[in-house]
Order: sequence, then C-alpha cells, then structure tokens
Amino acid sequence: MLAGETVVAQVDHGAAPPNWQITRGRPAFHLQQIILGVVVVAIGVVGAVFLLANPNQAFSYGAGGEASMSVINGWRTVDFVVLAIFALAGAYLIVQHTGSYASAKSDLLVMVPEGFVIRTGRRIQTYDFATLTSLRATLSRGTLIVNATQASGAKLRSSIDGRFGKVKPIGQAILAAYSQYRAATVRPQG
Repeated sequence: MLAGETVVAQVDHGAAPPNWQITRGRPAFHLQQIILGVVVVAIGVVGAVFLLANPNQAFSYGAGGEASMSVINGWRTVDFVVLAIFALAGAYLIVQHTGSYASAKSDLLVMVPEGFVIRTGRRIQTYDFATLTSLRATLSRGTLIVNATQASGAKLRSSIDGRFGKVKPIGQAILAAYSQYRAATVRPQG
C-alpha cells in the first residue's frame, strides 16, 4: 500500500530511492499567473478610466451612424460590467497565485513504480495503482485532469496545472506508468 505521507517525508529528507521521479513546483508558473492577473486588472481599470473620461463613448456600440444617448448609455453599462469582470478575474488570479508563490517549491509530484503522489500546499493526494480499477488523464485548457476509480468504488480527481512543467508529458508519464504496473501485475490464466 502506497502511503503518500511517507513518500513525501522521504523526499523532504532526501531519502528517496533513485527510481522515483521527483518534480518540484516551479515558482515561475505562479509568477506568470500573477503577471497575467495584473495585466487583466489593468485592462479593466484603463477601460473604466477611459469610459469615465469620455461620457459619450462606448466600446460595445459598433453600429455606424449617430446613436442616441440612451443607446450609448446602455452600451456603456454593458462595457462597465465586462470591465468589472476583467478586473475581478485578474484580482482572483493575483490572490490565488500570490499565496501559492511562496510555497511553490514545497509542491511535489512524485512518480514511484506503485503509483504517484501529489502535494500542493498542505494537501497530499495518493494514487496507489494497486487499488485503482481505472485511471484517465485528460487535458483541459492547459490543465491535466486525472480521474481514477478505486476498487472500493471511490473516485479520485486531481487537477495538475503548469506548476510542475508541461502537463501533457506528465499525463503521458502517469498513463505509461499505470499501464506498466497493470501489465506487470496481470497474472496469466491457466
């Protein structure tokens, strides 16, 4: 039985066997997300300042010709809502990744012959191949989604983002390791 806490402790103390693949979190990933958040907030703020400075302008109004003030004001309302969503989305990125930036180097993805362990922050998830009946890894918007079903019927799900590097090769490595484990443990029928 694979014990995630034990695996993490061995890695933290430098006692990991040589056949373990250890990938540490990259602070640069969180820094990129923080910068993206700042840019998105800036777009929202600059757009709002422009609209406030130009009361007869609207970004959304695209029809040619003169428009009445009520039409322009309606489109300005839409513009302000869209710009507020931009600013809030950027602020969310900044807040989410600022907290993770400081602890990024303690994040771990450890591939062992019997499974893999993910530590992000204080959360440890263990995928013990011996207890799994299925394992799928899919890419969705730059994030690797790992879905597994244990023999007990319990479902496991993890999202692996770019903090460990490119997610496609990580997904391929996880699926290859699972296939190798399954092939090695299948007993011939006789």
